[in-house]
Amino acid sequence: FGAIRARASWVRLAQSPIVARAGLGGQRASNICKLHFAHCTVQEMVFKFHAITVPISIVLATGYFYYITSKQSSKSKKEFKDLDVVIHQKAPSCHLRAKKGDILHLHYSGYLKSSGKLFESSRDNSEPYVFKLGTCNDKEKPECLKGFEKGVIGMCAGEKRKVTVPPKLAFGKAGRPPDVPPDDTIIFNIEMVDIDSFK
Repeated sequence: FGAIRARASWVRLAQSPIVARAGLGGQRASNICKLHFAHCTVQEMVFKFHAITVPISIVLATGYFYYITSKQSSKSKKEFKDLDVVIHQKAPSCHLRAKKGDILHLHYSGYLKSSGKLFESSRDNSEPYVFKLGTCNDKEKPECLKGFEKGVIGMCAGEKRKVTVPPKLAFGKAGRPPDVPPDDTIIFNIEMVDIDSFK
């Protein structure tokens, strides 16, 4: 009689919605729930499955996100070493990033950090300032400054940046009389208008 009752309990369990939702039935369910148990804890098993996997998934996702962001952050710090670069406006889309050898069309305004005085700007002209990145033709022009050159690398058309350049990457101890005093930090506001690449 006991065996019949256990068998009946098993049949009811196998047909229950819990077992069906858990994807258990027939031989698979019988491997988990033995006939001599009147109450099979399938519902507890399903709960334990979710209770364990969800926190693990969250931990793994958090770890991966931290790894990616820290990697990008370290890459950015290495790229802009000794510079303070702030992106004021991102490009709507970016199919081409500025690199050495490209012809850049941009507007810029240069300020003295010590006084806030504007010492040079391309905004005086209606057309953008055009130069080949990595080439220096006039030492008084911004493209000859290491800090300016590094500050525009990676920019996209439509992007705006503020680049703060320390003296050693700007005009140094000599300055640029009479506009830039010795050992002054320079702040450039830069807007990339267009990029011509031949590579």
